[in-house]
Parts: sequence; C-alpha cells; structure tokens
Amino acid sequence: MKFRRIYDVVKPDSGSVWTLQERGRDGEDLRLLASAIRVFGPRNYTAIARVTGLPVETVRYKIRKNLLERGIRVHVHINYGALGLARYWMFLEFSEDWESKAVELLDRLAKDDYMVYFGRIIPWGSFLAFVMLPPKFEAKYRIFLDKLVDMGVLRSYSMARMSWIRYFSMRTDCYDFKNATWQFDWDSLSKSDRPVAVSIEEDVQKPRIDKLDLLIAGMLQANSSLSIRELARKLGVEYKRLLYHYKEHVLGRGIIKGYIVRWHGDRRWHKPLTRIAAVFHGLSADEAETVKKVFQDIPFTWFDAYSMVSEVYLAYLVVPAEHLQGMLKYTWKALPKLKRKMRYGFIDSECSRSYMLPLKPFDETRGGWRFNIKANVNLLYEVLNVKKLKV
Repeated sequence: MKFRRIYDVVKPDSGSVWTLQERGRDGEDLRLLASAIRVFGPRNYTAIARVTGLPVETVRYKIRKNLLERGIRVHVHINYGALGLARYWMFLEFSEDWESKAVELLDRLAKDDYMVYFGRIIPWGSFLAFVMLPPKFEAKYRIFLDKLVDMGVLRSYSMARMSWIRYFSMRTDCYDFKNATWQFDWDSLSKSDRPVAVSIEEDVQKPRIDKLDLLIAGMLQANSSLSIRELARKLGVEYKRLLYHYKEHVLGRGIIKGYIVRWHGDRRWHKPLTRIAAVFHGLSADEAETVKKVFQDIPFTWFDAYSMVSEVYLAYLVVPAEHLQGMLKYTWKALPKLKRKMRYGFIDSECSRSYMLPLKPFDETRGGWRFNIKANVNLLYEVLNVKKLKV
C-alpha cells in the first residue's frame, strides 16, 4: 500500500534568496526558518541558509536555540503506505471490571502490535486508538477485538479505515516567534494557505522494505534531528550501509515524504494545553469537505481524517487553554448547519501514549508483516494475569 503525500509547498526559485531586508519585522527570520524546514528538514543547514540568506552557523544556532528549544518540534512525515500499512482508527469502551487495566493493556499492544497511539477521551470514557495495519489483516483484527468483547474486557468497539488523512504544520502567520506567543483574532481569522500533506488510502502497494529501513524511519520518527552518523552509531550499523538504506530505500522509495513543523509549548510556557478530539458523525463526503476547510484554518489543528464507510470525520487539536473558548465559538459559528453533528472530547494526557511505527510484527525471515490472533490474546492474558492460550 502506498500513501500519497501531496505537499502544496512553494519552493523558492533557484535564483531567489529570502533576505533579512525583505522580512520587515522582528522574528520574521524565525518564521522563514520554520517554513524552510518544512521543505528541507531540520538538518539540512546548507539548503536552509541558501534560501534564507543567513549564514550556515546562524541557521544552525537559530534552529536549535530559537526554535527547537522554544517549543517548535519537527516531525518526519511517515508514508505508512510504502510500508504496506493502512490507517485505522478505533473507539474502545472497556468494561468496568477492566477499566483500571486499560492503559496497561493498550500499552502492551502498542509495544508488540500495530497500535501507534491511544488516548482516553473525557467525558466519554472511551479510548481513541490508531492502528497501522496491513489491509489483509483487517478481518483478523476485528475477530481479535470481538474476542476481547467475548472475554468481557471490552464492552464495545468501533473500527474504521481512514479514507484520507491530513497532517498540518503550524500556522506561522498566526504565531509571534520573537515573543513565543500566538497572535491572531478569532473574529478575523484569515483563510489558511499552510502546506497540507494528504494521505490517500487507495494508494496501496506491496512494500519493498527490510528491518533496517523500518529502524531508520522509526528512529527519525522519534527524533528528526538525528544525523546519519548518529543513526549509524545508535543502531550499531556501518555508516556506508546505513547511508545507502537511507538514500535508496527510506527516501528513494518514499517512506519519508517530508516534514511537519508543530508548536508544542516551550519550557517557559506555564499555561495548560488542551488536547481535543472533534468528531462528526453522519457526514456525507460533501459535508466533510465543508468541515475540513474550517478545521484547516484553525491554528491548533494537528491532523484530521475522514472515513467514507462510517461517515465519520475526526480532527485532533492541541489548544492553549486561553484559546479554548474562542476555538469552540469559532467552529460553532463557522458550521451553522452541521454543528448539531459535532461532538468534542478532551484527551486525558495521563492516559494517552504515542509510539513509533510498528517493528515487532515485521519478520523478514517469514515474508514481512505477521499477525496472530491467539498470540495477541496471550499478550493481554499476561497483563490480566490469567492462563495463556496455546499458540
């Protein structure tokens, strides 16, 4: 399976230079650096210096000190389709008897299975989870979830494959980099032209990968600032071999499609952040187009997705508490005909986890991705402290 990433990034012409004189106000150099990083990544100081007109050492210093150490994070955009993995979301409602074990159970699944994220939604009580799964295993995975219902671990669940998903970089036009604060007015919020990375679920292909490709992508997913030499040292791989895999496989085969620049709040940010799941049920494809335009403009939207089968739209936002009421009012006003289908939940940060791409289910010696229902149940039995099934 191949996810197509479409970047609407306007790259500079070969002869153009974004000079300091053209910026016009304090902090604009940091804004331009953030825009350049979306194209070139956080390690390509030479290319960033060329398009911004800043000396290489200045670029290196500003990225490290004025961006990365002040709450700006750079994430690689993993093309899960090139790994043979489709994207699914799940809503899991645990039974009262096992609710206290929910985080431990999901954590064990994520470390050994295809799950890459879970978070409890308040006040719903259910968990939102994401799995990156080979499509051929979807039926088996549903049987596994049915087994958890039969065991009394889950009260109910829903699972849907995403028709599309978009990842957003921060709206640099709404952020004051010099003072590290958000500066915009909800009543006059302009339309966003920020670059959008789009994953299309129909882009399915047989993966051409090995374990080292996955390790490289996973390490960069955890820390996009790692150099190739640092990667080779951490993985215990000879430098030239790792460099070949990085260039020919990870980049050449489109496993990494680009970079996403996000604001996480720096160490001086003492105000609370609110993580929100906005869910719309019963949306037609045309209605989903209307909703996604609204959430694209919101500066705090990290990603959104839609499932045509279940007619559900989902957006994930990280909102400073001081902007929460403004964000809720904005969506309420912007979607007068669809606001009744809108439902908000807050992510409990103490009961949420993110993980790198799946590693353990991949077995080179046995032809790639593997999934065994009984083996998965046994993982949970270890947490539940009950007798195992024979695999």
